[in-house]
Amino acid sequence: MISGIAEECKITTIEIQLPREPGFDTYSLKQASQSEIKSVEQGKK
Repeated sequence: MISGIAEECKITTIEIQLPREPGFDTYSLKQASQSEIKSVEQGKK
């Protein structure tokens, strides 16, 4: 028989740190293709 303990935690905050490089401030998504955007959103390189 397998037994264990499960816990549930409510997430109340999320912190996002954006890149600090100057290029990030001026990048335009208009230059990115839909396939590039989808690849980044899905975590693919």
